Amino acid sequence: MEREHLLDLADASMAEILREDARHDAEGVVVEHGALLLCAGSTQMPLAPNAAMRLDDRTSADDALRWAWDFFAERRSGFQLHLRLADRDDELAARAAELGPIMVADSPAMVLETPLAAPDAGYDLRRVRDEQGVQDYA
Repeated sequence: MEREHLLDLADASMAEILREDARHDAEGVVVEHGALLLCAGSTQMPLAPNAAMRLDDRTSADDALRWAWDFFAERRSGFQLHLRLADRDDELAARAAELGPIMVADSPAMVLETPLAAPDAGYDLRRVRDEQGVQDYA
């Protein structure tokens, strides 16, 4: 699989995680404004589900930050700004740094391109494919 496609998939996965965090909050809201994903929940803390992420380059860095700031200001809430992988959001990161947010984490995406080795005895490796699998995992 080519690198750009893997980056697209990893970024899309992160965006879906943010959407799901908001959907699991009783007061959660998911808004896509242009190519900017905005997810909010019931807390005012700048933690999930309160997050913004640019989905592609259709939205400029300045517009993304202005829209995110306005969206969360209406809710009197802080928010996390998620950056796409590689150098896709360097301009957004630079503009955001001028506003003074704090870097909280740098979590690399993980992609498995080869089969996993068999787990040690006493452990199962299974894909979660349905609600029962989610309950079993929990």
